[in-house]
Amino acid sequence: MHSEKEKSVSESFIRRLNNGDEQAFRIIYNKMYAKVYRFAYALTKRRDQSEEVVQETFLKYAIGIPQ
Repeated sequence: MHSEKEKSVSESFIRRLNNGDEQAFRIIYNKMYAKVYRFAYALTKRRDQSEEVVQETFLKYAIGIPQ
């Protein structure tokens, strides 16, 4: 269960992303890159394909954020 403070921080962070805050995107990228890569590698078992999956994932995420 998330506390009200954690919920408030999360909502604030989402607002930053939705407002096109590049620093917020970099934080998400840096925090999630390894997890997304490991997941992709578990599916593909190939480094090159895993890196491509990660790039596509973050590109689609970035495109979906309002500019």
